[in-house]
Formats: sequence, structure tokens, C-alpha cells
Amino acid sequence: MPTMALRGSTLTGDKPRLFLEEIGEKLPEDVTFRRGFGSQTLRDIERILINVGWANYGVLIVDEAQNLKASCLEVLREIHDATGVGIVMVGNDHFRGRFKREEMGQYAHISSRITRRLPRIDGVLLSDVAAMARHHGVDDAKTIAELQRFAVGSGGLRHVVSVIDKARDIAGPDSSITVEMIGDAAAIMGIDE
Repeated sequence: MPTMALRGSTLTGDKPRLFLEEIGEKLPEDVTFRRGFGSQTLRDIERILINVGWANYGVLIVDEAQNLKASCLEVLREIHDATGVGIVMVGNDHFRGRFKREEMGQYAHISSRITRRLPRIDGVLLSDVAAMARHHGVDDAKTIAELQRFAVGSGGLRHVVSVIDKARDIAGPDSSITVEMIGDAAAIMGIDE
């Protein structure tokens, strides 16, 4: 299944034209994308997604969706309506709250197309921390267990990666990261307990 990952940002999130250009930049490399304004660009993207076989099959994944204003969410709705491309939006609790039935208001057109709301994720599993740690070259079970304490709250895995990066600075590029280095990294970052 073809996928395209996007990140909602405060820059592109309130300007549909910039958001459309970001989508255009993520299109397959062999596709030429004509820069334009408004509906011309939207229609170009819809046409391209259909022509490359994404219609009713592809998925657009939008991370940090809380940064998208209603106008950009409308762009996603129009793309979905015209192409059948699935849309996955990942955002914080504020974003999730926009789509509560009693508070829909300006989001009613989008909310009516939501087919599944996944439960809020409150924590990061040790297996996810371990996978991220291994991806970054940390294999020691005790060190991975120590990293678990930084995987709480919002930004859980992002915090784990930040600690690993700081510990890598301490250890050097060719050395193994130890539990002690994780502690030192957290202290330098001001996030030790």
C-alpha cells in the first residue's frame, strides 16, 4: 500500500497553499508537480494521486495534525473525497477534542468521514523503547531498561532518542552507551530525577 507521511507545522498548518505544496513535494519523484495556487494545485494533486494508482488504495499520514487549521483539514477532506485516498491524522488531545460530536462545529464535514478513532496512547511500551534503542545502537538490556523512565508523557520516544543522542556525545561514536552514560546525559539535559 503506498503511503505518504506529512508533518503538520505551524508554518504550513494555517496556509492551505503551503500545505498543498508540501504534499506536492512528497509525490513520487517521477511525477512533475506544477506549482500553483488554491484549487489548481489541489486538482493537480488529486489528478496525480489517481494517475499513480493511489485512488482508493493509498494512505496519507499526517503527524502533528494539531497544527493544521480548519482550512488545511478541508484540503485533506477534498483530497479524500476526490480520490478515496485514506487519511490518518495523528495529533494531541487538543486535536482529538476538535472532533467530539458535541463540539464539531466547523469540523462537521471532516468528522462525518472519520471511520475509526483509536484510543489515546498513554504510555510507551518497553518493547517500543527497546526497538528504538536498538535502532540507535543500544543493545544492553539494563541500559534499555534505564531508558524506559524517559518514555513517559508526551514525546516519550522523542525523549528517549534525545537521551541516547546526548549519551552518544558523551561516549563517542565508536563506544557503547552504558547505564551511567544515560544518567549523565539526563543530568546534562536537566531531566534526571
